[in-house]
Amino acid sequence: MENKIDRDTAEVEFNRWALTWDIDTDVDNMSEEDEKSFQAAKRLVIRGLMDGSFCVNDEGDLNYKTKFSKNFEPGEVQLKISRADILSMDRYKDQQSMHKIQAYLATLAGLPTKAMSNIDPRDQKRLRGPVLLFLGS
Repeated sequence: MENKIDRDTAEVEFNRWALTWDIDTDVDNMSEEDEKSFQAAKRLVIRGLMDGSFCVNDEGDLNYKTKFSKNFEPGEVQLKISRADILSMDRYKDQQSMHKIQAYLATLAGLPTKAMSNIDPRDQKRLRGPVLLFLGS
């Protein structure tokens, strides 16, 4: 996942990932606030795809190679979601708190929430993009 790609290729990969997970990318149907949030989250993913920290695999899953987290094992996070994951995420009551975002991220990565404390805040920031896109769709 070290390969860097150009913006156009990153856009294609983002759209492939979004289509796989039925993430709404039609900004024409979004309120101004929703579009702003969507664009911010999309930017995080596009930048990650361009610098090689994100990669969309053949199944359409998004993989992330941590860049700053020295104490995080396995070092790579694969973000997948299943119906059971969606139901388990419903138990987190805080609206936009970091705890809820970390809990969602842990669920998508198939890791215990406690493991997220080992991820550097700079990696967590990058990972918030896909989590927010999942939550918003």
